[in-house]
Amino acid sequence: RLKLSVEPSWILVRKKAGGQVSSPGDLETRLTAELISQRRSRPGFSVESVVKWPTAHQPDLGTGRADYSFGAILSKEFVRFDLDANALYTIVGKPAGLTLNDTFEASIASEWHVGHDTDIEMEFVTAMGAGGHLHSPASAVGGFGNIGGPEQGRSESAFTLGVAEPPTSRH
Repeated sequence: RLKLSVEPSWILVRKKAGGQVSSPGDLETRLTAELISQRRSRPGFSVESVVKWPTAHQPDLGTGRADYSFGAILSKEFVRFDLDANALYTIVGKPAGLTLNDTFEASIASEWHVGHDTDIEMEFVTAMGAGGHLHSPASAVGGFGNIGGPEQGRSESAFTLGVAEPPTSRH
C-alpha cells in the first residue's frame, strides 16, 4: 500500500557545438500510496509525490534546484490486459536568472498479454508547460533567449509501442 523508490541517473549529452557532458544526474525519490485497492468492479487509485534532488555535478545537466511533483494513478487489471492512467503536476525549481514553467503530464498505458511470457506495451504521454526562458544581458537578442530549443513553453506528446519479453524466456 506504500512504496518508496529512489532513482539515480547517469546523463550523457552530446552538444551541437561539439563535445559532450557525462555525469551523474539529479536524484529522484518517489513515494506512492495506494488509497483504494483494485477490485473486480473498480480500479485501484493511488497518489504519488516525487522530489527531484539537485545532485547533478555539471551545470549543463540540471537547474541546481529541487522539483516537486504531485500526482494520481488509476489502474485496472483485466484478464488479457492491464490499463493505467496517470496525471502529474510538477513545480519546477527556479534558479536566479531563469523563468521556468511548471509542467503537467498526463498518460495512459496498456499492457496486453499475448502469450505466456510475451506482452505488447503501449503508452501515450502528453506534457504541457515545459521549458523556460533566460533573462540575462549575455543571452540572445534583447537579453531574452530560449532554454532547450524551440519547443519550450508548448505541449509535447509521444506514443510508444513495444514488445516485452523476459530475457530468460524459452519458446
